[in-house]
Parts: sequence; C-alpha cells; structure tokens
Amino acid sequence: MLDTILSADPEYLAVGLAVTLLAIARLQTSDRIWAPSCRALWSPLRRFLWPVLDEAFAHVPGLYAKTTVRDDEVVVEGLDISLCDLLDDLEAAGYEYQPLASLARFDPSSSRGVAGEVERASLARYHGDRVGGGLTVGFPDWFVRNRQVHIRPYGADGNLTVTAHDEYNAWNPVFALHHLGGIGLDADRGVQLAAADLGIEEYVDDGTDDEGEADVDDVDEGDEDDEGDEEGDG
Repeated sequence: MLDTILSADPEYLAVGLAVTLLAIARLQTSDRIWAPSCRALWSPLRRFLWPVLDEAFAHVPGLYAKTTVRDDEVVVEGLDISLCDLLDDLEAAGYEYQPLASLARFDPSSSRGVAGEVERASLARYHGDRVGGGLTVGFPDWFVRNRQVHIRPYGADGNLTVTAHDEYNAWNPVFALHHLGGIGLDADRGVQLAAADLGIEEYVDDGTDDEGEADVDDVDEGDEDDEGDEEGDG
C-alpha cells in the first residue's frame, strides 16, 4: 500500500491529504453537529455559500460545489411525511448529514414535479469494506468504509421526493478522488439500498427474501470501472 501511495498521481495525493486534514478536524467536533437533525445549522449556509464556491471552482479541474440529480435516482415520490420525520427515520437508519457535499438541483428538464428544485437536505450512510482491515478497527465508519449511500429529499412536507445513489465514500482519503470524479457511482444500487433503509418494500425489486425484506448482500457492488456523470455527484 505504501508503494501505491508513493507512486500515486500528485492530484490523488493532494486530494487525499486535504480529506485527511478535514477528517482530523471532524474528529475534534461533536458527533451531534453531523446528525440529520442539525440540518437547520447547515442548510442556509450551503444554499448561500455553495453557489459562490462553485463559481470560484470553475477554473479548477475536478472541483465543484453544485450538481444535478436525475430521474434514475428517484427512490419514491409523494412520500406523505414531513422532512423532520424523514430525517429522524434516516438518523435511526444510520445516516449522517453531509454539509460538505455538493448542492444538488433536480434536473430542470425532468417531467417530475420537483424539476429544478434544490435539495432540502443531504445525508449519507457508510458501508462496504473497511480500508486497512483490522488496522482501522476503532476508527469511525465515515472515515474507513469504502462506499456510501447518498440521499437527498426534495419537495414539500407531505409530498416528498427522495433520491439516492451509491458511490465511493467522500471522507475516505483513498477514494476521495474517485468520489469527486463520479467513478463507481451507481444510481440503481443507491435506490435499492435507500428503499431498504426506508422500508419502502414495493421499490425494492431485486435481492429480496420471501418476506420482501431487502437482502443487501444480494445487490451487486458498484462497478469501479463505470464512469459517473460528467462531474461527480458527491
């Protein structure tokens, strides 16, 4: 592994170092500020600052602060629940708020009712292999797991649209550049996993047992060779 790091592209090393420094800073903060219930703390800041950052990143290859969510990421429409209740459910399922993720707008060309709307929250649950195996026991999942399910809700309370995709973990220094580039992004798998996490059985079409419960082990991992969108959907 050391040989791989030493021979890596400078861009890979720079992104890995930046993510490591951010992770060290995060380790010094309270876990509560990353909880879904802290959306009120992060959402106004992201809506104001992220478009400005996106303009600043315009001439920096691989960096962006805004992105577009498309129809193939929709998990469910017309969800009769408030955003606060949804966030409580996601927190119970192991999701954390993602204040550093790109700010996503639903595809304006879509025929769905939320077309053109900006996300109301950004959350992720970490899963997959632990980078470093037994050497990283004791480190939090957000730092050592190689994958994440990324969920974004849109629309009004009582009529929510939930989107999801599966991708490389943005907080893992080894895979941060893959995440930014959209490598291995898998909308289908993200929809499957998010539907299972939310208990939306009718949307879990594959990998289910006889009782309709999602069997996560039966859902294929995202293909590392698959390219994501033109820019990553972090």
